[in-house]
Amino acid sequence: MPKLFDDRPPCLGPRGIGCMNPTPVTRITESVPDPIDAARTLPMRDYSPGDAGGSRLNIEGSEAFTFRVHRPSVDRPEWRQRLVDIEKGLATALRTDSTLFMHLFVDSMILAGGAVIGLHVWQWVALIGTLTVVLNVELLSQAIRRLVVLAHPPGEKRTRASEVAHQTEALCYAASFIAILGGIAIATLIFAQRIYESIPE
Repeated sequence: MPKLFDDRPPCLGPRGIGCMNPTPVTRITESVPDPIDAARTLPMRDYSPGDAGGSRLNIEGSEAFTFRVHRPSVDRPEWRQRLVDIEKGLATALRTDSTLFMHLFVDSMILAGGAVIGLHVWQWVALIGTLTVVLNVELLSQAIRRLVVLAHPPGEKRTRASEVAHQTEALCYAASFIAILGGIAIATLIFAQRIYESIPE
């Protein structure tokens, strides 16, 4: 019968997947790739839920050990999980980059100014659409820059790939800048037209 366990360190993967305690039985080799398969295929005396989301496994002829399988803490419907992800995305963007906070501050001032001078319906549509596009471009730019940093961390030796990553980051900044310029131009034209209309002849 092939050897099932060896004496290597007690963690098989990230996030505690397959980590076992205590360590008399530590790591599952290639013959049985994971503790779930061991629980299904080997003769057992006991298999019961453990503490903190773990499970206790007693295999005949060996000491009992526990393993943890990573699973979501809360089982949510898909639409509710999407709302949670949206909240996390906005919170991450606000915490890690002050640019989005400045966007929201300026947008709130623009909307307040539009309410004061009394914009028409079509002007509100154009203004809100413009602000939404600018915010979306900024969020997408932040997401792409995060992927670039993940692929090529700062301080890494300069290579062709790192140069492409730097160019990608520069393109993200350029896209955000152009979107901001376009938003400023459209907002200026809308406010200028409304102010001109309100001037008595």
